[in-house]
Amino acid sequence: MAIVLLSMFGMLTAAAPTATGNAPSTGKGLYLANCNRCHGEDGNKRRWGAKDLRVSQLTDDAILHQIATGKGIMPAFERKLDPEQRALVMRYVKTLRVR
Repeated sequence: MAIVLLSMFGMLTAAAPTATGNAPSTGKGLYLANCNRCHGEDGNKRRWGAKDLRVSQLTDDAILHQIATGKGIMPAFERKLDPEQRALVMRYVKTLRVR
């Protein structure tokens, strides 16, 4: 009986999501979870006045600042994303640029 209970407990804990287990860990994942709604998957959605990220010429520091503090209707992500996550998003946003 104890083995059955331990096995069941192991299955339950293995299947239970962790707080960080469901969080996106890549720049693209973070972007899709937080930015896609307004900027779109390719950066060109422009919903509610969002800028076209494909033609952005902002510097790394300017992108990081805008992600952290927001601008206009864009919310600040300073409390939602840590500095490392904001850097991942910044690097991903730069990959959307049209060359």
